[in-house]
Order: sequence, then structure tokens, then C-alpha cells
Amino acid sequence: MLDYSKLYDVIIIGGGPAGLSAAIYASRANLRVLVVEKDEFGGQIALTAKVENYPGVAPCSGRELADLMKKQAKDFGADLIYGKTGEISLEGTIKEVTVDDTVYQALSVILATGGIPGQAGFEGETEFKGSGVSYCATCDGPLFAGCPVYVVGGGPAAVEESVFLAEFSPQVTLVVREEDFTCEESISGQLKDYANIRVLFHTQIVSVSGEMTIEEVILTDNLTGRTWVERSDPDPEGLPDPIGVFVFVGYHPDTAWLPDGLKKDGAGCLLTDDRMRTSMPGVYAAGDVRQKELRQVVTAVSDGALAAVDLEPYVKKIHTDLNIPGLKKDGSDILSSMEGKAVLNLWLDDSDLAREMEEFLREKEELKDKVEIRIHREGRDDLILPSIEICSGDGVSSGIHFHAVPKGLEWNSFRIALFNVAGPGQKIRPEILNRIKGIDRKINFRILATLTCSKCPATVMAACQIAALNDHVTAEMFDIMHFGKLRFKYNVQSVPVTVINEDKLILGKMEVEDLLNEIGK
Repeated sequence: MLDYSKLYDVIIIGGGPAGLSAAIYASRANLRVLVVEKDEFGGQIALTAKVENYPGVAPCSGRELADLMKKQAKDFGADLIYGKTGEISLEGTIKEVTVDDTVYQALSVILATGGIPGQAGFEGETEFKGSGVSYCATCDGPLFAGCPVYVVGGGPAAVEESVFLAEFSPQVTLVVREEDFTCEESISGQLKDYANIRVLFHTQIVSVSGEMTIEEVILTDNLTGRTWVERSDPDPEGLPDPIGVFVFVGYHPDTAWLPDGLKKDGAGCLLTDDRMRTSMPGVYAAGDVRQKELRQVVTAVSDGALAAVDLEPYVKKIHTDLNIPGLKKDGSDILSSMEGKAVLNLWLDDSDLAREMEEFLREKEELKDKVEIRIHREGRDDLILPSIEICSGDGVSSGIHFHAVPKGLEWNSFRIALFNVAGPGQKIRPEILNRIKGIDRKINFRILATLTCSKCPATVMAACQIAALNDHVTAEMFDIMHFGKLRFKYNVQSVPVTVINEDKLILGKMEVEDLLNEIGK
């Protein structure tokens, strides 16, 4: 049976350039479009410090380009949601896609799931993941300010991220296995402008080691066979500075979870024709997830446009065959769906961060009719300042605190937290809701994040959703770049870090169910 409120002409899984381009073209054709993104809209490009080769656009950050694409898609009426895609049924005329706890139906599906970072394979890489080894310079680079870092890879991503890291680190070592770079000279040529970047060709990292952090790196020269050890210099107290190792050795397609009926090549890339059609009717693939020669933003948006244009007549024929009326576009923002008004208690000190937080909230037009802001300049013994406390309309605290300016990638986390507190809130499976309601002891989540981390918002949203549903639970989001004491207390070298009741640390992205499982251990 069709549920028209949950039926879309096309569901696009993945909110990178390919997915957003498809959303723009499909929405302009007056189709009802849903785009599902599990991390952050913009995909890999949103983590790129500078984009110089996108036609017709002046050099800008990847985040700026991604935000423009996202705005275009929304302006044309596409529904954009954050969520984890679960069960997916692509056979038959009506497809079904489960996002978190909601089942959506679609007449067509575009798979634009992109890729997953590859591993370099050196000894200690897995053990130090999140404790010195990272796959995102934008997320974790600022945490290694003043420390030596190594970048593994010789492609455009490795070069560009080395340049980004050079703004924080006094010594960036680019370790390239090949005899030369595997990117255009126009990209690698920018390295000559950075005296603090050295390049080691035909070299590999053999291993990394240390106690709590990486303290030494063993390298080998593939031509001469020479192997040597490099260690970090001690700080004024005689302790070694932590070493950061950033790996950029390519991506493999995010397809392992997809149905077996979709044909793939040996590398797991989806096989398509020149119209982006996969082996299953009504199912398309676009961007890095498909087999192709050139993986660039410009080819990704081309794939998305081609898929959207080709599926339009396919979808309209289904409308005619099944007598489906034109599907109403929603395009509404989550704040416009709030049932009530929220109260924001701003607990402020005299810091620059406090002033920025107050200014940010007062200038947000989207909040004008949705929240009441109450300023408090007195201290609180039970609270780290500054803080934005989210309360229900009657002023009752939800236990949710943002110790940060909720901008950048955390703006959506903040909006959804408001939505969960003021109602109606995100839908949730009955069994998960029962587990949340069943928490009968005090639980405090501290999410240590940065505003540029693409993995942090999901963890923040999960903790806030639990707190909104249970009075025993509090959830605090900290921009760790402003809270040095917490950063050093918990030895934060990668984000997100979740601290539960001061004594349990968990690295990496967490969903609601993951946090509940950790509480139960």
C-alpha cells in the first residue's frame, strides 16, 4: 500500500556533489525528491580546504561550494535529511528505503554513497586510529597544532591536506610511496611555497609506536632499503609531543551493504551505462560509487544530472501506469515543524567565546519566532561556562548544553535538538524508545568535537535525542578547540570523543543504539 506522505519520485542516498546535483535537476523537473545523508552534506569535497578547478566558480573552500549546492537543492524544493540508511528494497516498481526508524517509498533511487577512506597498512595504524592516526585533516588537524605530522599518499588529497596541515604544524612530512606525485603538477607545485613541508619519495611508513600517543615513526626507503626512526622532540616538561599521521591513499566504494542484485566490478564499484542506470530498473548510481575513470567534483555533478534527467520519464510513466497523483513537495525546514517554542538559557562568562555565542544566536533569523533567549551572567557550580542550555517552552531544562557556537557542521545538530525538545521530535522505534525511557540512573554525555568534523554531528544528535527523552540524562557538546583543559584531560587527538559519566571514553562516531549499548555495559 502506498503512503503518499512517505512516497517520493526519487530517493537519493548520499548528499555529496553527485547527490546534490541530482536533487537540483530532479527538483527543477517538479519531482518530489528526498536526499539522505549520514554524515555531512557535501561529502568529501566539504572537507577540502580549497577548490580551484570547478568551472565558473572562483577558488573557494569545499565547504562553501557544498553549501551553495545544498542551498540550490533546498530552494528547488528537495527534502534534505540526516540519517542512517538501513534496510533497502530496490526490486519492483515501488522501492523502500529505511532511514533510521522511518520507511520511505520511492519510484526510483539514486545511489550516490561515495567512498570510504583506504588504509595504508603500516603496523600500528589500527591500534592508533583516533589516537594519532587520522583520515581527516579538516577534522583532526587543529588538534596537532605545534606538533610534527606525517601525511601518507601522493595524490591530490594528500598534497592539499599537507598544505592545510602546514598552517598548524611546524613540520609536515609527506610520505610518497611512488617516485613522483600521482596528481597534476598544478596541485603538487604549491608545495614549494611551504618551507615546513618536506617530501619523501619512494618511502613508506613501516610502523608507528608510543604509549598513549604516537611518539615515533619508522620509515623505509624503497630504493635503498634504508630504514630509520624519527621521534618527536620533548616539550618543556620533558614529555614527547604527540605525532599525527594522516592517511590519504584513496577510497573504496561504499557498496558492501547494497543488495547483491546490483552488478559491481572487482573493486566493488557499481556498474552503470552512460545514463547512470544500474543493473536494476529504476536504480541509478552517480559519483565515486560507480565505475569511472575520473573522480572529480565536475564528473560527480555530471553523473547526478544525467541520472536525474534519465529517471524523469521513467517516473512519470509509473505515475500514469499506477494512477499516482502528482506528489506534493515539502521542502520545509525542521524548525518550521516545531510544535512549540523553546527557551535558550545563555550562561555566559566574559570570554570571547561567550560573546560570539550570544551574537550568533541573536543574528540567526531562523530562530526569531522559535526561541526565547534568556541571558544569565552569573556562574553555576555545576556547569562549565559558557553554555547554551536548551529548555522547553516553560523553561524546564532538557539537560542539553552546547558549549560552542552552534555553527558550521553543528548547526543541524542544534536545530534537531530544538526540534526534539519543543516537539514533535524525531521518530524512533518503540524498542529503542523503551530502552531510553528505561534509563533510571544519572547519565552525562560529554561530546568533545570540532566544528569542522563531519563525524561529530551524528554523535551530538544521538546524545541530545536521548537527553530530550529522559530526565536522568544530560548531554553536553564542547568545541574542544576552546576547552584546552578538557582536551588535555582526555588526551583528545581525534574527534568525536564521547565521555560517559567522567570515567568512560569512546572514540568515533556513535548512533543512539551505540550509546545505549555503552550505557548498558
